Order: sequence, then C-alpha cells, then structure tokens
Amino acid sequence: MVLQRDDKTYSRNDWELMRRAYCTACRLLNRDPATDDEGAKRLARDVLKLFDCGVRDEWAIAVQVREAEYANPSSNARSSGG
Repeated sequence: MVLQRDDKTYSRNDWELMRRAYCTACRLLNRDPATDDEGAKRLARDVLKLFDCGVRDEWAIAVQVREAEYANPSSNARSSGG
C-alpha cells in the first residue's frame, strides 16, 4: 500500500523507517513527544526533510536531526538534557 502526504508518496516501509528514525532521535535528545508538542513537530518535519533528500538510513537521519536541534539556538535541545 502507498500512502500520500501533500505531493509526496511514501510506502508503508518508508513511513516505518521514518517512524523508527523519529523515535531514535527522540531518545537521543531525551525528548518525550507526548510532553513536547512543538519539539515533536519540528523533529518530525526534520525527519521528513532528510528522507525527502534521499537519506534512507534511520540512524543517519536520527543523528542529523539531533545535530540540527543542537545547532538551532531556538530549540530546547540543550535545556532538555539531550
């Protein structure tokens, strides 16, 4: 089955890889998506962007998302203990 988001089309395997990368990024940053809605949305957008740029390794996506959070002075990455 193929699922669509805006003008992009993703397979179930694509979504599963992105989900795992997102969960790994949350763990690396010591974030709980249930209590940090804005941060969760930002992480999800970053995962999608990297996937759309051709990154298909879930660990590479998670690490790059973490690095982007640390590089972004407006994020709470540093204050969350991550």
